[in-house]
Amino acid sequence: MIMSIFNIPNLITLGRVFLIPIIIYYSVFMEGRPEYVVIGLFGLFLLSDLLDGIVARRLGQVTEFGKAFDTIADKMLYYPLIVFLMVFRDLPAWFVIALIVKECFSIYIAIRYIRAMGKVQSAMLYGKVYINLTSLSVLAFIINIRVIFYPLAILALIFGYYSLTVYYRAMMKDFREGAL
Repeated sequence: MIMSIFNIPNLITLGRVFLIPIIIYYSVFMEGRPEYVVIGLFGLFLLSDLLDGIVARRLGQVTEFGKAFDTIADKMLYYPLIVFLMVFRDLPAWFVIALIVKECFSIYIAIRYIRAMGKVQSAMLYGKVYINLTSLSVLAFIINIRVIFYPLAILALIFGYYSLTVYYRAMMKDFREGAL
């Protein structure tokens, strides 16, 4: 078990976790907010998010811990970041509230699934699109491109709530089939 936790994909995810305070600092508190640094850090975060999954599949190192850790790493960045941006940089509250409400439902569904199945539900395409659109919308806000932020934010929410229904339906299908 301990070796399955300390595999290459999980170490990549751990590296992503170490980027979180740096990204939050440069995005929210850094005077002058050097946009190239924020763009580079976000790019590194997103690249490592993509890379850990590819490496896990290629090396046959997909684990329940890794699937959960990957998802948690994303949430560890986005939710503190959007709250800080709302408080210190006027990120629209409607966007923050909509993301947090969606996340509360996602966590509820995930906990029910894990309790019943004893494993983490795999990421689905709509969830991946949602997190990438959320990333791009938050980045557009940070670097002050509001004309891009609003359409991306709305698209992110549409995909986020749609992915929530997809995950819920998958869980209910497992219930009906007696798997849960």
